Amino acid sequence: MPSTDSSASRLPIATARAASALAALLVFLGLGSCSRPAIAFDGKRAFSILERQCAFGPRYPGSDAHDSCFAYLVATLRASAPVVLVDTFSYDSPVLKKPVQLMNVVARFRPELKQRVLLGAHWDTRPWADRDPLPAKRHVPILGANDGASGVAVLLE
Repeated sequence: MPSTDSSASRLPIATARAASALAALLVFLGLGSCSRPAIAFDGKRAFSILERQCAFGPRYPGSDAHDSCFAYLVATLRASAPVVLVDTFSYDSPVLKKPVQLMNVVARFRPELKQRVLLGAHWDTRPWADRDPLPAKRHVPILGANDGASGVAVLLE
C-alpha cells in the first residue's frame, strides 16, 4: 500500500526546486465580476474527481499513470474552459536518473477580462516516499491523494 503524504516527507530546498519544475500547474485564470450567479461547490463531486485521479495510481513523471492523468485533466478542462494551453518539456531528473517529460496545463476562463485571479495546484506525485517514518515504505510510490489530487479536485470542481 502506498505511503500517505505528510509534512514529515517534505523535500529539502535543492530538491524542492527540482520538484517545483516537476510540479505541473493546473491554472485557472479569471473570476472577474460578480455578474454571474455563484455555483455551489459540491464536495461529493470534488471527492469523485480526487478518486478519479488516484485511480490512475501514483502519478510521478515518466509513469503511465502520469501520462493518463494528464490526458484526463486536459480533456476535463477542454470540456469547460474556452482556452486550454498545454506545455510539455523534458527535465533531466537527478532523482530518477533519467530525462522525464513534464507537463503543465493552463485553463483560462473569461479570458477577455482584464482583472484576473490565478489559482494553481500540482497534480503529479513523487516517485517514492523517501521520508516516510517507516523505512520499509521509503521505496513505495506516493498515491498523492492529499498532495496533488486534492488541490486539483477542488479547482476542477
